[in-house]
Amino acid sequence: MRVALDNLLELTRLSSDSRQQRHVLLPRAAAEVVRQLRELARSRQASVRVAADLPEVEVNAAAVELCLMNYLSNALKYADSDKGERWVEISGRIQPASNDTPAYAVVEVTDNGAGVPLQHRDKLFQRFFRAGMDSATGIEGTGLGLSIVREAVEALGGRAWAEFPDGKSVFAFSLPVRRATDPHPNDGGRASS
Repeated sequence: MRVALDNLLELTRLSSDSRQQRHVLLPRAAAEVVRQLRELARSRQASVRVAADLPEVEVNAAAVELCLMNYLSNALKYADSDKGERWVEISGRIQPASNDTPAYAVVEVTDNGAGVPLQHRDKLFQRFFRAGMDSATGIEGTGLGLSIVREAVEALGGRAWAEFPDGKSVFAFSLPVRRATDPHPNDGGRASS
């Protein structure tokens, strides 16, 4: 219940005037979430890695930490105990601007956990849906985390999704780049905002 209330409180904070929100560099937000979930990772005997080339872009601290907290805690909670090595990795990239879209920071949380059954994948970001209820026992949750991630990033002009390549789970979100040098060669190196 406490986790659900914390998520709702964070979502309320995201709705306030964006000028009052704190912005940090993406690697700093990722490091803070990893720090907060260190004990959960240890209890699940899973390693958490943050890619060294995580883009140095400014992000909304509350939104990104909320998203990463949900994605990372889910990956750790559903770590596959049958695997000798359990891991989660946070990575990211800049999706360059095109003629009709701004540049986006894309953040991915990849794991080699239990995965999501094919029949449940289309419902993942719906409120109160928990894909692992049948297969995993003793895992707490309300089914609100992924829907809160989706709503938070959509409120900031981004999107959230999941992919399942080669036996891995990749939960991702994208946000428009707040301040970074636009990698598009036709802009003369101006900063986007």
